[in-house]
Amino acid sequence: MTEFGKLLKYLRTSRHVTQAELAHNLISRDTVVRIENKHQSPSFETSTELLEKLGISLSDFDKQRATYNPTSFSKLSQLFLYQLNSSGDHQTLEEIKELAHMIYQKDSNMTARNIMLSVEAMLQIDDQDFDVKKIKELRNLLRPVWDDLSQIDEWCMLDLRILDSCLFFFELDTAREIMHHAFRIIDKKYPTLVGLKAAFSANYCYLLILNRKIKPPFIEVMESRKIASQTGRYDLVIVADIRLILLEQDPDYQSKINHKLDILSDFGAKKLVTSLRREIKTILAS
Repeated sequence: MTEFGKLLKYLRTSRHVTQAELAHNLISRDTVVRIENKHQSPSFETSTELLEKLGISLSDFDKQRATYNPTSFSKLSQLFLYQLNSSGDHQTLEEIKELAHMIYQKDSNMTARNIMLSVEAMLQIDDQDFDVKKIKELRNLLRPVWDDLSQIDEWCMLDLRILDSCLFFFELDTAREIMHHAFRIIDKKYPTLVGLKAAFSANYCYLLILNRKIKPPFIEVMESRKIASQTGRYDLVIVADIRLILLEQDPDYQSKINHKLDILSDFGAKKLVTSLRREIKTILAS
């Protein structure tokens, strides 16, 4: 709570509110002094009421905290989630990895450690062909992530995004277990993240394709397409269509795939198009 007191003082003074005015009808002025000087941690209820008196919601406070303290875990979370939802670049990933490393060293924050490792895997994949050999090389790097999260029954939103971002690197059985458990948690706790189910399914299908030994995973890719359609992830519907074209070994596959890629480009999904071109090359070479 020391960070709360420090930022509370900053927000109070920037609004020209005195300690007495903030404390009025809530707590004593001396308590405000102790909180701001990091000598006392307020309860959650008191914290909320203090912020309300300054005209700040909890979500707004979290955003302010990330801006005020550039090395905060909140800042790391926002950067990581933004990276997953945007085009991003190598430099941004390096910044996220460095910040995660700093926070992990300072606070032994396991989520920061997990973000650091998953981003390191992303960086290495960005620099290499994405094939089974590379996946196996990076599997050991990410093993600590699963060792940590496999001990937790109820993953939070950030845990889910971390696992989805590195699902490629797990053994097939482990990836399937992660995906189905993630589905249960999303249905139970995070219905607004229903689109993430499509992402898990799409990533799992690519892993199946890369590891296919007996038969192509048509059924799984069709199921992935269905989930993407039901959750409004039409970009992932097109991903599934492209994979089906490749699995069917259609003689006219190139023109059909180019048509699908053009649609994605029109959507503005340039990063996805780049990733798919690399995926197509990898699948055809396997």
